[in-house]
Amino acid sequence: AKWKSAKAFSAMAMIIGGVLTFWAMLAGCLYPSKQMYMIGGLIYLLVCLFQGLSLLFLNSNACHGNGMLNLLQEQTPNTNLTFDAG
Repeated sequence: AKWKSAKAFSAMAMIIGGVLTFWAMLAGCLYPSKQMYMIGGLIYLLVCLFQGLSLLFLNSNACHGNGMLNLLQEQTPNTNLTFDAG
């Protein structure tokens, strides 16, 4: 379920963010009101939230307990396939 949720949030972030970016590029020609700019800012925050929720992928079965990763680790024992923060 986490994998599908992460894919959905990532797709929504790309689509909504793309449309909003296109609108922002045209804003100089359209002369939107201050309220429209505020709504655009809130939508940008929503897109950031969606992009953050797409990180659910890192805690899903695609990264942990994946048979393909285990097989790859067995075939290349000298390779470290873990991600480290520092």
